[in-house]
Amino acid sequence: MRNSTKNGRGTRPRGSSIEVWLTPEERAEITARAVESHHSQSSFLRAAVFGEPVQSKSDLDALKELAKVGGDVGRVAGVLKLWLAERQGQGARPIDVEIAMADCRELQATITATMSRTAFGKRRNKKARGTRPRSTRIDVWVTQEECETIGERAAQANLSASAYLRTVGLTYPVPKMINRDTLDEFVRLSRELNEVGGLLKAWLDEKPGQANVDVPSLMRSLNRIKSEMKNIAPQLLNERESV
Repeated sequence: MRNSTKNGRGTRPRGSSIEVWLTPEERAEITARAVESHHSQSSFLRAAVFGEPVQSKSDLDALKELAKVGGDVGRVAGVLKLWLAERQGQGARPIDVEIAMADCRELQATITATMSRTAFGKRRNKKARGTRPRSTRIDVWVTQEECETIGERAAQANLSASAYLRTVGLTYPVPKMINRDTLDEFVRLSRELNEVGGLLKAWLDEKPGQANVDVPSLMRSLNRIKSEMKNIAPQLLNERESV
């Protein structure tokens, strides 16, 4: 362990570092994991030791898109609620509008649950690497308290601090939980749903040019779109990453 001074993200300076020795391949993998999760090598290894959640950049981007889709679905549900309040019985049976609104709320809840599961997905275990000569080093900067905790956990595992950090760094997952192809289709459908909702809202507001809107046709489109979204929603999560 080396002593120096390095500022951490918090208020406690990290004045010591633990040397973690690796093969070039091990260092390359840990570096890739750190980059994918928006961490430095040192902070990624600390996160792995202390169980802090890390996420892939692709999942972070996907969560932003899902949040937007959830908002769009919620707005359509709001339009349907307004329809029931102000034009009940016009354009469609109230029961059909109520069912469509309930389905939108259910779809919105599914999106929220998917986002939550993505953010706090379960970890996967991987086999430890072999014992090749380790000629490269990563310095993991720690506070005195962090250093003591790592030392205790390493001793419990009958490993040196270096071996312990190396092991957790190589086995700590950066899961890619969102199925990109399914998400792209989900986003496309949400745009269609948003367009239908916009036309219904314009009809409800009696905006110029919307007097002759084919409301039954819009309802058929709305039901088709939300049905397709409900069908593919379970496929948003990659099964191998979410179990």
